[in-house]
Amino acid sequence: MKYWQIVYIDSNGQLASLPEEFYDQHLALNLCRRLNKVSSYDQYKVIEVEQ
Repeated sequence: MKYWQIVYIDSNGQLASLPEEFYDQHLALNLCRRLNKVSSYDQYKVIEVEQ
């Protein structure tokens, strides 16, 4: 099964992810775009995870 997560670099320089797992890729991408619009730079990325 695959799902998508939104990851970013936190204030300590560590890779972190939002706690949600998205089973709809388009939903994850749309949220990522919105987050990047309000952040100072494009720090959010979507990754695909397989279980």
